[in-house]
Amino acid sequence: MQADGPSMVPEPDSEYPLVDLWNKIISSRTLQLDGEFPDLFVELQESVASGHIAISTPIIPTNKMCELVDNSASDFGIEIPDDLLLEPASKNFVVSLDHPLYPWPLKAHFITSLLFSSPRLPFSEVQKKAVLNWAKELGVQSLPSLGVMKKCQSHLQDLIGDLTEKVTSHSGNTFYINNIVTAIAKDYANPLTRLMMQDYPEDGRKGMLQVFNGRKMLLDLPSPPVVQVNRTVYFTDELLQESSGAAGDTPADTTESTESCDKVLYALGRAAQRVEAGFIVSDEEEIIPTSIFTCLFGDIATTCGELDCGLMASSIKYASLSPNLLREKSKGQMVYTIPLIIFMDDISGNISKQWNKHHAIYMSNANLPQEMLEKEFFVQFVSSSPHAPPMELMWAMRESIFDAAQSGVIVWDCKYNEEVMLIPYVLFLAGDNPMQAEECSHAGLNCNYFCRTCEVGGTKEYKESKAGYNTIFTV
Repeated sequence: MQADGPSMVPEPDSEYPLVDLWNKIISSRTLQLDGEFPDLFVELQESVASGHIAISTPIIPTNKMCELVDNSASDFGIEIPDDLLLEPASKNFVVSLDHPLYPWPLKAHFITSLLFSSPRLPFSEVQKKAVLNWAKELGVQSLPSLGVMKKCQSHLQDLIGDLTEKVTSHSGNTFYINNIVTAIAKDYANPLTRLMMQDYPEDGRKGMLQVFNGRKMLLDLPSPPVVQVNRTVYFTDELLQESSGAAGDTPADTTESTESCDKVLYALGRAAQRVEAGFIVSDEEEIIPTSIFTCLFGDIATTCGELDCGLMASSIKYASLSPNLLREKSKGQMVYTIPLIIFMDDISGNISKQWNKHHAIYMSNANLPQEMLEKEFFVQFVSSSPHAPPMELMWAMRESIFDAAQSGVIVWDCKYNEEVMLIPYVLFLAGDNPMQAEECSHAGLNCNYFCRTCEVGGTKEYKESKAGYNTIFTV
């Protein structure tokens, strides 16, 4: 077939002239303007050589002193000197302790600090400056400068202190743990949490809606050691007198009943009767309302000769004629027990899908209702490490709780506007099956039997059989 004109396609096995190929490439890189073919690259070179910048750009030209490090930041078109926002509005501002926004001097400082401290929305220094510039251009009054905000944050850090403690395990692993005492103190100082707390376990009858409705907190665990009646503090394991005139041993467990709309605080204890030979403590436990308490142990002990008779030999196992040790330690203040829910699991430390294993521990206050425990705000981070095993993290957690329980935690109670003592303890350890097995030194689902005490399970062949599978669900 004959072509209408010259063809650029070479014949097979023939040499293609390099000059023709080069001309073809050059023509594809040029534009035809007014019948001519100017080279844009050549024009750009000529403009640069003449000192004229052909392309307009907002980029600030760098000099020889700072050509490697550019500390300038974009102000989004607003020409404001870099040091303007770093100068505080008032170099020596003093905020009184009774100020409603202490330690912030103004509401604008508080709102701005709240925005810049958001854990879910971290701001860089450049972004903070841009937000303040934007607000300033809109005419916001009493706008704090970036320097003032830094001073406020530094002052807050000094007031709160460093909540993180360094821990070195026996194997030499180093990790950090948040102070348990400080986390608990915040719950009692915060009205959002304190006003919703249940100070005493509640008898839920046949149902269990909350953690504190269960029998474990009601009867099996040590009860709150103090109850307050008419501004008088009564301690457990002490002799007291109720309105009927009979003496009794203060309850070993303090509970709340839900028989009526108004909850009534009850006490579980034993009646004590004074005879010439000494006090006789009943073998039977009784439940009485705490509202009938009238005379505490200190008043009975100061009565001349009231305790000289001592206890009968058969009653020594039930009571003692000495004050509770917590009375002296707390200096007569209210004492509350704080049940803690400890959760540990392995998580990824990366935002991407690539798995970067970290073991993390979280903590919740079980005195709060379950509607609040489900929210992230009430779950407190304790510790995390990519290299320390779970048992070392849990050991540090246990030591922190033990030290706090031994010494007691003196905190401010915003509900009653007084100082109180707190004694934390572990209610239960939450986690999925693999982590629960790790905490119990158990092989988990790889074992033939599911636990060390029951006989549920068997070999793999037996559990896969019809008879073995049915035994797993048989009580």
